[in-house]
Amino acid sequence: MESLLLDSSMNRFFKSYPKIKEYFIIYDDDAPSHLFINHNQKNSHPQKKEFYDLTFEGDILVLRSRYPTFPIVKSSTFYRITENELNSHDVHFIRVVRDSVKVRLYGPGDVRGNETRAGFPARYKGNLDSLAQKIAKELRTDGYGYAIDSVLVYQARVERNGSFVKMSRIVGKVSPFSKILEKAFPLQQWFRPGPVDTAIWKAAIIYTSGAPISTNVRMYAKLNKDGTVTLKTSPRLIAYRDNYE
Repeated sequence: MESLLLDSSMNRFFKSYPKIKEYFIIYDDDAPSHLFINHNQKNSHPQKKEFYDLTFEGDILVLRSRYPTFPIVKSSTFYRITENELNSHDVHFIRVVRDSVKVRLYGPGDVRGNETRAGFPARYKGNLDSLAQKIAKELRTDGYGYAIDSVLVYQARVERNGSFVKMSRIVGKVSPFSKILEKAFPLQQWFRPGPVDTAIWKAAIIYTSGAPISTNVRMYAKLNKDGTVTLKTSPRLIAYRDNYE
């Protein structure tokens, strides 16, 4: 069930970012879960798209660095449609353009598709918690363990054969923390599968065929005030992340 609301409350955002055509927010149990942003297409160039997993700290930091005032609205904002729908339906997603918002509702008995999840994300084969402890120990040894409080987000590329071929910092500054972290994730530009699997990353897998695919993955790293380190990677493969920034 879909409803169209004539709503200009988001126009201020579109005025601030005129290159953005529309955005979608998908909800899970009434909580914002995923965000897709589509830009206006220029001539024959591929349309620029952005994706953010709103359950992942890394993606939220990237979103806030690009759009500090992005309006992540709660689903309850749209429960003014009718009183009956409020009692029997949940908001599934909204599509926001200038002057209007399209709202899709799910009611009792409606089948919910899994359209946001394309498969299993690329992942680090080792133990991220153990690696975080090792990084924290190296920082303390070098005298930095309690001196800085830092958050970093990286975007990396994992090929279908497990090669880890690119890693770029997209949130955070160069610091002793960033240098030690980057050293902990060495590139494997020319990795080739063989009798002994030496890849330290596992490629993403799509649901439909079970085949590995090349994708981007984001990594979140936080140096906490107590000197411990938190490491996380993209928890879900959604919409073939390599097609999105």
